[in-house]
Amino acid sequence: MTLPFIEDDYPRALAEAKAKNKLLFVDVWATWCHACLSLKSYVFSAPEMRKVADQFVWLSVDNENEKNLAFVEKYKSDGLPALWVVDASGQVLWRLMGTLSAPELVAELQSVGNKTVPAAQASLESAYLEATRADARKDEAAAAKAYEKVLAMAPANWPKRPAAVVAYVNGLGMSKQNDRCTALALKELPSMPLAYRVTLAGTAAMCARGAAKGTAANAALGALIKELTDIAHTKASVLPDDRSDIFRLLISSLKATDQSAAAKQMANEWVTFLEDEARRASDPQARAVFDSHRTAAYTEVGDPGRAIPMLQESERDFPKDYNPSTRLSRVYLRLKRYDEALDAANRGLAKAYGPSKLSVYQLKADIAAAKSDRVLERKTLDDALLFASTLPPLSDWQIESRAELTERRRKLGPAAPP
Repeated sequence: MTLPFIEDDYPRALAEAKAKNKLLFVDVWATWCHACLSLKSYVFSAPEMRKVADQFVWLSVDNENEKNLAFVEKYKSDGLPALWVVDASGQVLWRLMGTLSAPELVAELQSVGNKTVPAAQASLESAYLEATRADARKDEAAAAKAYEKVLAMAPANWPKRPAAVVAYVNGLGMSKQNDRCTALALKELPSMPLAYRVTLAGTAAMCARGAAKGTAANAALGALIKELTDIAHTKASVLPDDRSDIFRLLISSLKATDQSAAAKQMANEWVTFLEDEARRASDPQARAVFDSHRTAAYTEVGDPGRAIPMLQESERDFPKDYNPSTRLSRVYLRLKRYDEALDAANRGLAKAYGPSKLSVYQLKADIAAAKSDRVLERKTLDDALLFASTLPPLSDWQIESRAELTERRRKLGPAAPP
């Protein structure tokens, strides 16, 4: 089925929600985000979504489109995809970073849309709203306090508990509280529905790898590797992109524990899995969901050039998308095919927009540096900084990227006189 998404027009969508007395569902995404593309191809189009199609007004927000600046500034996200439900006044009712299968998303939305809350749960629902709104403000301290309160109050069978756990653990991870992140995830993992278990295990593995050596969190990485392996090999239904993420995290975790042979074996399994899924894809958009992971997997097994035909196909299928060209450029750079890398980067730059265009400029500068072309490197960095000056500050990454570009340009020194 096709959900009636309004594209990049929050005022119109909110007005429609008010006029129809409906809640507003918002999908915040970006063109580079493979999980976002997975939701579009494998979840929002699923037949199960008919059950809730008429209960919401549906809005799609490109996180890097300047038209969406007001929404992005008001509803802050630490990562993508970010899914929101807000009421007609714009108040947050539900928030999830990550993905769910269609049946799981339907269950969540039916719960959010249930306007009759038992009196016994009123204080719990209020605490959950407080937590999600603190998240939206990026008030980490308030959000952590509120989520602690929610989890202390929530019974094991509360429908929103999994989303609350995932949001809290993600917040702990984003704030580098690796010990608490890992401990809470390990405690909650056994009771998580599968899609939440996937997200939680992945976050916990990253926290465990980031924890100091010798700590309980770091020592838990072995248990999390087993958890990730079980998910990678489960016969249960998991979104293909989510399963691919598990392979990626598993490989990096095996490397972190000096299990190089096991990591190599898992990388080959990853390649096989991704190629099988790409062959089964129903259309080019569904196939392209796997482009970034296939490129990474081929690189992991030492054969990055294997991605070239796939990315060339995506360039043809999606002539307005900068991502295939940019990924192709990175492959050529890795193979030291510098002229082809530069051509592909220029094709990407011509189509890129928003903060991510800065990463394409950085790529072009890297190619110029590899070619020892300091004139081109300086000009590319100057062009990047000029473009950066036109962007509204949307993210910490963007601010950090601009600082890195500035420092890199400074180190190159002034251009030689003509």
